[in-house]
Amino acid sequence: MADEYNVYKAELEMIADKFREKKGTTQKVVFPNGFVSSIDEVYESGRKSMYKFVEEDFTSIRKEDLEGVNKIRPFFCYGYTNLVNVELPDSVTNIGSSCFRECTNLQKITIPESVISAGDRVFYHCSSLEGTLSLGNITVINAHFCNGCTGLTRIILGQFLHTINAYAFGSCRNIK
Repeated sequence: MADEYNVYKAELEMIADKFREKKGTTQKVVFPNGFVSSIDEVYESGRKSMYKFVEEDFTSIRKEDLEGVNKIRPFFCYGYTNLVNVELPDSVTNIGSSCFRECTNLQKITIPESVISAGDRVFYHCSSLEGTLSLGNITVINAHFCNGCTGLTRIILGQFLHTINAYAFGSCRNIK
């Protein structure tokens, strides 16, 4: 049809990223019902979207909040300083780059064994992350993964880990 316009995944991601950049404003993105047949490939699990978390004044993400999510998209909570606790469900296999970057009050995250890949700078400058961080079955720890996580004292590496990239744990001065 002449008056149809196909919206591709990359365009939706760009729209969502632009929204994330403006998260401190009153602007929001609304996808009408039926607009996308597989929104879970963009930023939603089928039940909850990232917009729910941005719109509410949340401090925790529970397993139930992300039930059914396979991938946590890049920049999902980037710079969200109210976030204190995250518990990812067993359905998650991938955590995107800069997902929790600069969540400076994030103290605890539970990464299930189902997670096998994660991008770079996932916990970059999450200075309040404390204690032990178990990395599930992540096979590659990318650059600057936990750079600046000064509260971490211990990292538990998974049995399938084969690569740790540059500065993955840079400035993590308390890891023993």
